[in-house]
Amino acid sequence: WSDGSGGKSFNITQSGTYWSTITNDCGIATDTINVQYKFCDIWFPNAFTPNGDGKNDILRVKGSLNEFSEYSQYIFNRWGEMLYKTETLTDGWDGNYKNVPQENGTYFYMMYYKANGKKEMLKGDFQLIR
Repeated sequence: WSDGSGGKSFNITQSGTYWSTITNDCGIATDTINVQYKFCDIWFPNAFTPNGDGKNDILRVKGSLNEFSEYSQYIFNRWGEMLYKTETLTDGWDGNYKNVPQENGTYFYMMYYKANGKKEMLKGDFQLIR
């Protein structure tokens, strides 16, 4: 590998040019690749069940959260009404809006975050199941 290691794989954590050389009895082969690294070790659950059983009651972002330097999250209902907002990674939505449990159904999220110095946005939908 381009760093001199000899393992079967190489973990890339930043943009750059990387290469690998393979040698056997038949000769030598080298290949090079230019990588544009993008932090993507985060995800948002596609469903949660805020029914008070202590399992999956809070909806929050998952992944390598220690990589974030900025963060904000918004939850919307199907009419576009914002039900929840936070700027704290460890906070999550409990399925209530103004102390009223929200109905089963599809809801939407938007997350803005900064990881490795780059601002990103992630959006999608999830199911609330009671």
